[in-house]
Amino acid sequence: MGDDWGVRSALNRTQETGNAPKRFVSERVVSNVTSRGVRTLQKDRLLGRGPFPYYKINRQVAYNLDEVLAIVEASRVGSAE
Repeated sequence: MGDDWGVRSALNRTQETGNAPKRFVSERVVSNVTSRGVRTLQKDRLLGRGPFPYYKINRQVAYNLDEVLAIVEASRVGSAE
């Protein structure tokens, strides 16, 4: 995909400091990063389930990219060899 699913642009918007701001991304970016469908993410929110916490900013849904990546990394199975 052209821009690593929007992740690279989200990463570029932050500065590499010890106190970096939260990086909010859309459900489409989370869908691409996690291979979980956009409709599945929407259904998870509706039913109050799913592994990824989300935020409502004004009327838009946003995910903290760092939280999503941490959950994905925590769910890894097997060794890294």
